[in-house]
Amino acid sequence: MVRHLAGLPRRLNAAPTIDSIGFLPEKRDIVNWTFGSWNYSFILKGEGFYDLNGVRYPVRAPAVLTQWPGQPMHYGPDKTWQELYLIYPATCGERLKSLGLIPMDRPCWQVGNPRRLWELAEEFEALAATPDPEANTDRLDFMGLRLVLESLLEEKLSIPGRLEPEIRELASRIRQNPELPFDWETEAEKLGISLTSLRRFFHSYLGTPAGEYLQNARIGRARRMLVETALPVAEIARRCGFADPFYFSRRFRAETGETASAYRVHHRVSS
Repeated sequence: MVRHLAGLPRRLNAAPTIDSIGFLPEKRDIVNWTFGSWNYSFILKGEGFYDLNGVRYPVRAPAVLTQWPGQPMHYGPDKTWQELYLIYPATCGERLKSLGLIPMDRPCWQVGNPRRLWELAEEFEALAATPDPEANTDRLDFMGLRLVLESLLEEKLSIPGRLEPEIRELASRIRQNPELPFDWETEAEKLGISLTSLRRFFHSYLGTPAGEYLQNARIGRARRMLVETALPVAEIARRCGFADPFYFSRRFRAETGETASAYRVHHRVSS
């Protein structure tokens, strides 16, 4: 899928204008080229390399590569990779720099939350694939900025370790659904590792033991529900994954220094 947006009218002109968008589900080619544009390549699946000024950067999805005007570029997949790319005209360079979206000190970066990048990329691809791109040029310009921004906010400079994307995806599921009964042995089996290895990887990549990470996510949701809803404390405990409301009460007080009822009184904003 390729969309050429150069020359199409914008109603707002509030974001740097994208010249072209492309989606390559199985890119195989190695690029040896000097571009005349500012480009972003979002590597969604696969791995490969990126050579620049005598330095070789290993690339492992999810990652973002940048290409600059007048700079010889050499990069590509080891076998294949899935890529979404954005091309901006050379005239957009200063604006992109002023927005902090072209880090000149590094041409590529890892993205720490693969699910987030995949979701945004899918949303962007669906918008770009509509039959009438002219109706969505402003939206695509803004979505392009959002993709770059989110990738930088989720940046992780080091190359992912073994199973790191999968462990971070598990952490994302925990944050989104902390009320679920996560079975660590089952999660370890899905990844083809032992329970001990799962715990070691999780602690290494997230900085917190898996069980504690889950409990923190549950307490965090309970805090929000106490402030944002009028549900009874016992019901909030149940909805946050605590089968025993008395255990919830003890854990909540240990984490926050006050009872759930007191927390609700102290932190609720009066309407």
